[in-house]
Amino acid sequence: MIALAAFISLLSAQGDVAPAPAADEVVQAALNAHNAHDLDAFLASMADDVTFLSLDGDVLVTGRDRVAEIWGARFEAHPELVADITHRTVIGNRVIDEEQLCLDGRGHPCVELVAIYTVEGGLIQTMHVIQPAPASGPSESGDAQ
Repeated sequence: MIALAAFISLLSAQGDVAPAPAADEVVQAALNAHNAHDLDAFLASMADDVTFLSLDGDVLVTGRDRVAEIWGARFEAHPELVADITHRTVIGNRVIDEEQLCLDGRGHPCVELVAIYTVEGGLIQTMHVIQPAPASGPSESGDAQ
């Protein structure tokens, strides 16, 4: 009887901890914040040491502070910036989004890209970006603003 009470107590204690949100919920929250130009909410979806990489593994951006610098400037420079998901696949803690990134709004030319997010502990830990090399102007990487 004591063992049963201890087991029930253990189950109750585990129930007090809220589960981490699903990976696609985290990525969707980041996208919503991105499209609203809500930098604080955008950053809140990311780990402190978040890393954005190219498909080949080249580091493009490291750290939430650097993301804040780049996207803060981007939101200011492009008030109509919006990203639309054309297809999403979720595999465990990974979210693969095919996107249309429109720097100057949906009525203007957009860039196609694929973002592969890895979510750990309810936060975006890494994002691999597959995109064409920009002829000029900003891209989703941190290199050009």
